[in-house]
Amino acid sequence: MLRNEAYWIGETLSRFAPADLSPLINLGSSTEAFRTVVQPHIDAGILRPLTDRGVRIIHSDLADGPGIDISGDIYTGEVMDRLKAEGPCSVLCSNMFEHVSDRPRLAAALTELLSPGGILLVTVPHSFPWHPDPLDTMYRPTPAQIHELLPEFDLLEGAVVSCGTLVSRYCGSPRFMAAQILGSLIPIPPGRWFRSLHHWCWLFRSYKVSCAVLVRK
Repeated sequence: MLRNEAYWIGETLSRFAPADLSPLINLGSSTEAFRTVVQPHIDAGILRPLTDRGVRIIHSDLADGPGIDISGDIYTGEVMDRLKAEGPCSVLCSNMFEHVSDRPRLAAALTELLSPGGILLVTVPHSFPWHPDPLDTMYRPTPAQIHELLPEFDLLEGAVVSCGTLVSRYCGSPRFMAAQILGSLIPIPPGRWFRSLHHWCWLFRSYKVSCAVLVRK
């Protein structure tokens, strides 16, 4: 997740009363270390402000690990039942749709998770390099195109958030700069090399993320 994206999400969720959000399922959450150390803006911009307001957050991810409350495949009945048993009022689904081959299936799972009135916040890259995890379909929608996947929801707000350039990321992270340069010079493995080369297309071009806030009909 990019920094500007995280703070846009946090500011948007701050407009909702805690009772309208809690409990919130953070789908594809990764581990606590990822949220607080690798990408600390996730915790600072989104999670900590929510918990400070009394919003209970349930972290869910395909993989297991420290700081993940419910792990496993959301498409299985067992995991879906556990998530629904929490009675979620809201779901955060950030940067998942570009990594699945069957987008309607993920959209159907999100629809099943929420009752009428439930809030769904979805983000997907709009202008961003190829980044397989384990695949990247290069789905780069507008907010309206995200909404098209979710006909059982009304679109409350949509925005395309600018998130800086490769140059601005270099300025903020010498480690990222070193890794990017080394990755571009060493063509092994080929997939990682292509990913590093693709990032250079955003040297002065802005990364952008499509964000959609929706409510279940």
